Amino acid sequence: MFKQRKRLPDAERTLQTKVTKAATESQRIATDKIAWTKGKLEDLQRTGLKPRDWRIFPGHCAPVMLMEDGQRVVKPMRYQCGMAGKPASYDVKYPGTYNARRDNLEGFWKPCFSQTHGILLVEVFYENVSRAKFEGTLLETDERDESVVLEFRPSNGELMHVACSWSR
Repeated sequence: MFKQRKRLPDAERTLQTKVTKAATESQRIATDKIAWTKGKLEDLQRTGLKPRDWRIFPGHCAPVMLMEDGQRVVKPMRYQCGMAGKPASYDVKYPGTYNARRDNLEGFWKPCFSQTHGILLVEVFYENVSRAKFEGTLLETDERDESVVLEFRPSNGELMHVACSWSR
């Protein structure tokens, strides 16, 4: 917040003398980040729950049910599997590694697949996908792809059992 509160007036001073793309962008980013940070700080003060509190995002913890010593246990685990033996920077360098799809279970996920499984119980599951891939279209050279959020919700209103792999 401090960094952005310094950045914003610096950008505004620059814009008073000359409108530049860099200063305009810096002003926009600082304004957005200040608003985002204020929202997060307000969330820390509230006592009531909101629907977004139940969403699980990569890098955040979620309750996972697994077998341990022949017993079912629920443990909080980070949703974005940090594979054992990979450096901590791996998740940042390859941000999509939290999604173990069928097509890569015998590749990247082979050390965990059929070894360490868990179940995540959810009412709804969301997945971000490329709009171009979702629609089966090709992008023009200068076109930017956008993300589409797909929602998967059981029609019977019951919980979904989402299989997950985990690593020590």
